[in-house]
Amino acid sequence: MSAALSAPLAARTADATPAPGGRVGAPATATAGATATASSPTPAIAPTAAFRLPSSPAARLHHQIRLQWPITRPELAASTGLSQPTVARGVTALLDVGLIEERPDLITGTGAGRPRIPLAPAKSRWLHVGAHMGLRTTHIAIFDTVGRVLRETDLDLPLDAVAAEEAIDSIIAGIHRLRTGIARPLRTVGAALSGHVAADGTVTSRSYGWGRTDLVGMLSDGLGLPALAAPDVAAMAASELAATPLRADGERLPTSLYFYARELIGVAWTVDGAVHRPVHGDGSISHLRAPDSDLLGGETLKDAVGATGVLAAARDHGVRAESMADLIGAAQTNSTARAILDERARILGLAVANVADIVDPAHVILAGAAFTDDAAGLRVAARTIADVSPVRRDIRVSRARGTITRDAARAVALDPLHSDPLSLA
Repeated sequence: MSAALSAPLAARTADATPAPGGRVGAPATATAGATATASSPTPAIAPTAAFRLPSSPAARLHHQIRLQWPITRPELAASTGLSQPTVARGVTALLDVGLIEERPDLITGTGAGRPRIPLAPAKSRWLHVGAHMGLRTTHIAIFDTVGRVLRETDLDLPLDAVAAEEAIDSIIAGIHRLRTGIARPLRTVGAALSGHVAADGTVTSRSYGWGRTDLVGMLSDGLGLPALAAPDVAAMAASELAATPLRADGERLPTSLYFYARELIGVAWTVDGAVHRPVHGDGSISHLRAPDSDLLGGETLKDAVGATGVLAAARDHGVRAESMADLIGAAQTNSTARAILDERARILGLAVANVADIVDPAHVILAGAAFTDDAAGLRVAARTIADVSPVRRDIRVSRARGTITRDAARAVALDPLHSDPLSLA
């Protein structure tokens, strides 16, 4: 194993703040140094994520409580459109399995009559682990059932330069190290990656140079957990859904196009409360031909506007920058650096406009460091979209700035819980 893979992981413990929101292995067990914890039978889950707003009463109630707590039973009925008896049965079921709890300490108001006891998420008996497999860095995080981060770490792992099996073994080892000392068992492991995920959990990635690889099976066997995987841009779009409260009126959610750009470029779109899953592809458009440019080279979008390509172009034009942060900083006083970043933004704006004109969404959500780290470039991209597209687009910037990879990992890892919370209890 290379030095980059064998280097110790620097795990960091994050504040436990609320989120904005396969093949079955053996039951999860506590790792070395952890107190033994009895585990329930391992649930059967699909090796691919569903990525849709919940439909069953219990899942709808769990979703709403997770996002809007403290909330009372009448408020749940009003906000979800479910009947009072259905809410009562669903709340009882969620209380019985320990996913929510009553919070008398949060009662407000002094009106007449019996006070309504608010409901809130409970400290779960189990945890979930997710990994976002970026081209250069894999982000691993452990979440509770509310989506709060308990631990997280980054693993330096160039996926396009390492054999698939070696890379997956490194991720499994990283998860084992990260979970050491945690008494609560892990329930599911989810992976978000740049690649197509087949129905059986095998993945094929043009970006990594992977052929058909049994990612889900290897994760499940290596961790003793049910595992699932999904394309990373679809997972990022799903994280927006997971932070969207339900509507009581049954009104259909507007369609959204999610456009991500950093080193790789990809798209996903949400229709009727579900993330569209391509039959064959993974949403990546990195391979598409880039328009001609005097400042940026390369035939594909990845070569032209991916971070590596942009930094190479900057060096070719005499701008010294080791990172995109360096280049953005230099652009404040260096006109060539600014011109390179603006050209990148223009090409990305053209790509967004072309995809949006085909899909015709109600909203366009721009995500990834190519948009969020360079405010001046973002304005150029927005102007380009407005100039090129015949439709006046509603352009938004993702609410996830520096946490986008974590959010993608969370979306996959918690998808079985969000889809059917009672099945995991």
